[in-house]
Amino acid sequence: MKNKKIRISKYLHELHGEYSDIFTLAGTYFAGITGGIIAVFFTSRLYLPFWKTILLSVLFADIAGGVVANFSSSTREYYQANSKLRLPFILIHIIHPVLLIMLFPGFAEYFIYAGLFTIVGCLIVIRISIHEIQQTTALLMFLIGTLLSFCFKTPAIFIYSIAPLFMAKLILGFSVCVPTNEK
Repeated sequence: MKNKKIRISKYLHELHGEYSDIFTLAGTYFAGITGGIIAVFFTSRLYLPFWKTILLSVLFADIAGGVVANFSSSTREYYQANSKLRLPFILIHIIHPVLLIMLFPGFAEYFIYAGLFTIVGCLIVIRISIHEIQQTTALLMFLIGTLLSFCFKTPAIFIYSIAPLFMAKLILGFSVCVPTNEK
Protein backbone atom coordinates (compact mmCIF):
# COMPACT_ATOMS: atom_id res chain seq x y z
CA MET A 1 0.00 0.00 0.00
CA LYS A 2 1.42 3.35 -1.05
CA ASN A 3 1.03 6.21 1.40
CA LYS A 4 0.23 9.33 -0.63
CA LYS A 5 2.04 12.57 0.22
CA ILE A 6 -0.06 15.67 0.77
CA ARG A 7 1.00 19.29 0.54
CA ILE A 8 1.31 20.99 3.93
CA SER A 9 0.16 24.58 4.46
CA LYS A 10 3.09 27.00 4.42
CA TYR A 11 2.57 28.08 8.03
CA LEU A 12 3.04 24.45 9.15
CA HIS A 13 6.24 23.73 7.18
CA GLU A 14 8.41 24.14 10.29
CA LEU A 15 6.40 21.37 11.97
CA HIS A 16 5.80 18.91 9.14
CA GLY A 17 7.87 19.93 6.13
CA GLU A 18 6.39 20.75 2.74
CA TYR A 19 4.87 17.33 2.03
CA SER A 20 3.87 14.63 4.46
CA ASP A 21 1.70 11.57 4.50
CA ILE A 22 -1.55 11.03 6.37
CA PHE A 23 -0.11 8.31 8.62
CA THR A 24 2.75 10.53 9.81
CA LEU A 25 0.44 13.50 10.37
CA ALA A 26 -2.06 11.35 12.25
CA GLY A 27 0.73 9.80 14.30
CA THR A 28 2.13 13.21 15.17
CA TYR A 29 -1.20 14.56 16.38
CA PHE A 30 -2.13 11.29 18.09
CA ALA A 31 1.16 11.39 20.01
CA GLY A 32 0.59 15.04 20.91
CA ILE A 33 -2.98 14.58 22.11
CA THR A 34 -2.06 11.42 23.99
CA GLY A 35 0.91 13.15 25.63
CA GLY A 36 -1.27 16.07 26.71
CA ILE A 37 -4.01 13.85 28.14
CA ILE A 38 -1.59 11.58 29.96
CA ALA A 39 0.19 14.60 31.45
CA VAL A 40 -3.10 15.82 32.93
CA PHE A 41 -3.97 12.34 34.20
CA PHE A 42 -0.62 11.64 35.86
CA THR A 43 -0.23 15.08 37.40
CA SER A 44 -3.84 15.39 38.64
CA ARG A 45 -2.70 14.58 42.20
CA LEU A 46 -0.67 17.77 42.20
CA TYR A 47 -3.91 19.82 42.23
CA LEU A 48 -2.47 22.45 39.93
CA PRO A 49 -4.43 25.60 39.09
CA PHE A 50 -6.37 25.24 35.84
CA TRP A 51 -3.98 27.45 33.83
CA LYS A 52 -1.00 25.35 34.95
CA THR A 53 -2.78 22.13 33.99
CA ILE A 54 -3.55 23.52 30.53
CA LEU A 55 0.01 24.80 30.02
CA LEU A 56 1.51 21.49 31.16
CA SER A 57 -0.82 19.62 28.81
CA VAL A 58 0.16 21.84 25.87
CA LEU A 59 3.87 21.44 26.63
CA PHE A 60 3.58 17.65 26.78
CA ALA A 61 1.50 17.65 23.60
CA ASP A 62 4.17 19.68 21.82
CA ILE A 63 7.03 17.54 23.04
CA ALA A 64 5.30 14.19 22.36
CA GLY A 65 4.02 15.26 18.95
CA GLY A 66 7.43 16.69 18.15
CA VAL A 67 9.09 13.34 18.78
CA VAL A 68 7.07 11.81 15.95
CA ALA A 69 7.27 14.87 13.67
CA ASN A 70 11.05 15.24 14.02
CA PHE A 71 11.64 11.61 13.06
CA SER A 72 9.54 12.00 9.91
CA SER A 73 11.27 12.18 6.56
CA SER A 74 9.23 15.25 5.58
CA THR A 75 10.42 17.32 8.55
CA ARG A 76 14.02 16.14 8.19
CA GLU A 77 14.04 16.92 4.45
CA TYR A 78 12.57 20.38 5.09
CA TYR A 79 15.30 21.32 7.57
CA GLN A 80 18.05 19.78 5.46
CA ALA A 81 16.88 21.92 2.54
CA ASN A 82 16.53 24.99 4.80
CA SER A 83 19.64 24.58 6.95
CA LYS A 84 19.57 28.22 8.13
CA LEU A 85 16.38 27.40 10.05
CA ARG A 86 18.00 24.57 12.05
CA LEU A 87 19.67 26.77 14.69
CA PRO A 88 16.62 28.98 15.32
CA PHE A 89 14.47 25.84 15.60
CA ILE A 90 16.80 24.41 18.23
CA LEU A 91 17.12 27.67 20.17
CA ILE A 92 13.37 28.34 20.26
CA HIS A 93 13.10 25.27 22.44
CA ILE A 94 14.57 27.19 25.38
CA ILE A 95 10.94 28.26 25.86
CA HIS A 96 9.97 24.81 27.17
CA PRO A 97 12.21 24.83 30.26
CA VAL A 98 11.32 28.46 30.96
CA LEU A 99 7.60 27.63 30.95
CA LEU A 100 8.15 24.49 33.00
CA ILE A 101 10.05 26.54 35.59
CA MET A 102 7.03 28.87 35.74
CA LEU A 103 4.88 25.83 36.50
CA PHE A 104 7.23 24.25 39.04
CA PRO A 105 9.72 26.88 40.30
CA GLY A 106 10.94 24.61 43.10
CA PHE A 107 12.27 22.12 40.55
CA ALA A 108 14.03 24.57 38.25
CA GLU A 109 17.29 22.59 38.30
CA TYR A 110 15.67 19.65 36.50
CA PHE A 111 14.17 21.82 33.77
CA ILE A 112 17.35 23.87 33.33
CA TYR A 113 19.29 20.63 33.03
CA ALA A 114 16.84 19.10 30.53
CA GLY A 115 16.85 22.24 28.39
CA LEU A 116 20.56 23.00 28.44
CA PHE A 117 21.69 19.40 27.98
CA THR A 118 19.31 18.97 25.07
CA ILE A 119 20.21 22.21 23.31
CA VAL A 120 23.96 21.72 23.80
CA GLY A 121 23.57 18.12 22.64
CA CYS A 122 21.81 19.31 19.48
CA LEU A 123 24.51 21.86 18.77
CA ILE A 124 27.20 19.20 19.13
CA VAL A 125 25.39 16.65 16.95
CA ILE A 126 24.60 19.05 14.08
CA ARG A 127 28.30 20.01 13.85
CA ILE A 128 29.30 16.41 13.07
CA SER A 129 29.41 15.72 9.35
CA ILE A 130 29.88 11.94 9.30
CA HIS A 131 26.46 10.32 9.64
CA GLU A 132 27.46 7.25 11.66
CA ILE A 133 29.47 9.35 14.13
CA GLN A 134 26.60 11.84 14.30
CA GLN A 135 24.11 9.07 15.00
CA THR A 136 26.31 7.40 17.63
CA THR A 137 26.99 10.74 19.33
CA ALA A 138 23.27 11.52 19.42
CA LEU A 139 22.48 8.12 20.94
CA LEU A 140 25.23 8.52 23.55
CA MET A 141 24.00 12.01 24.41
CA PHE A 142 20.44 10.69 24.73
CA LEU A 143 21.55 7.78 26.93
CA ILE A 144 23.77 9.85 29.21
CA GLY A 145 21.27 12.71 29.34
CA THR A 146 18.41 10.41 30.27
CA LEU A 147 20.40 8.61 32.97
CA LEU A 148 21.60 11.88 34.49
CA SER A 149 18.06 13.28 34.49
CA PHE A 150 17.15 10.91 37.32
CA CYS A 151 19.62 12.70 39.61
CA PHE A 152 17.13 15.55 40.00
CA LYS A 153 13.92 15.81 41.99
CA THR A 154 10.63 16.40 40.22
CA PRO A 155 7.17 17.16 41.59
CA ALA A 156 5.77 13.87 40.22
CA ILE A 157 7.31 10.74 38.75
CA PHE A 158 5.66 11.40 35.38
CA ILE A 159 7.61 14.65 35.05
CA TYR A 160 10.78 12.56 34.69
CA SER A 161 9.60 11.76 31.17
CA ILE A 162 10.21 15.36 30.07
CA ALA A 163 14.00 15.06 29.70
CA PRO A 164 14.04 11.82 27.66
CA LEU A 165 11.16 12.95 25.44
CA PHE A 166 12.77 16.36 24.90
CA MET A 167 16.08 14.71 24.06
CA ALA A 168 14.42 12.19 21.74
CA LYS A 169 12.59 15.01 19.96
CA LEU A 170 15.61 17.24 19.46
CA ILE A 171 18.85 15.29 19.80
CA LEU A 172 17.76 12.05 18.14
CA GLY A 173 14.90 13.18 15.92
CA PHE A 174 15.92 16.63 14.79
CA SER A 175 19.71 16.81 14.93
CA VAL A 176 20.64 13.60 13.13
CA CYS A 177 20.66 14.17 9.37
CA VAL A 178 19.89 11.38 6.97
CA PRO A 179 22.64 11.13 4.35
CA THR A 180 21.56 11.79 0.78
CA ASN A 181 22.26 8.21 -0.28
CA GLU A 182 19.86 6.89 2.41
CA LYS A 183 16.84 8.92 1.28
